[in-house]
Amino acid sequence: MLKILLFSLLGFLLLRFAVRLLAKILGILLIGMALVLFAYQKGIGPFERNYFSLKELEKIYCTNENDPYSCDCIVQIIAEDLRGRFSAGEMQEMENDRIKGAYALHRSLNARRKEIEACLITTQNTGKLKEFELSLYTYNNSFMRNIGGVFDMMFRKAGGVWDDLKSEKKTVDERY
Repeated sequence: MLKILLFSLLGFLLLRFAVRLLAKILGILLIGMALVLFAYQKGIGPFERNYFSLKELEKIYCTNENDPYSCDCIVQIIAEDLRGRFSAGEMQEMENDRIKGAYALHRSLNARRKEIEACLITTQNTGKLKEFELSLYTYNNSFMRNIGGVFDMMFRKAGGVWDDLKSEKKTVDERY
């Protein structure tokens, strides 16, 4: 009877510890996600440039004379579609509201996909649409690489600290 009581108590304590740990981890993740969303929405840090805004797309693709096809066959068709569907005030609102702008860009790209593909086929640049879509999601990925580098450095330093602690323990152990 005493064993059952002790195992039940131990199980309860372990479960309680696990739930608290999980709640803390989940809380930290939620706070982190909220901070990233806030930074994205306000254009802070790595989200300073809004790559989904029409002005930014025109600046990136339509000023590059080496690639007029992305401008003429993709960006200009999307710009025409968005300007036809939204007023100037709504377009300005989408410049400021990044999530709404990204969603409108996505919807416009899907709505005019056949026209974009036809234009790219006539210019013999069928791979440009895939390149364009990939570039939308890979812009500013240097931030993510930098974050990965920071974590690698932290783990290497932690490993070094751990090795130092082990060697210090060994020197103390050798004296006994």
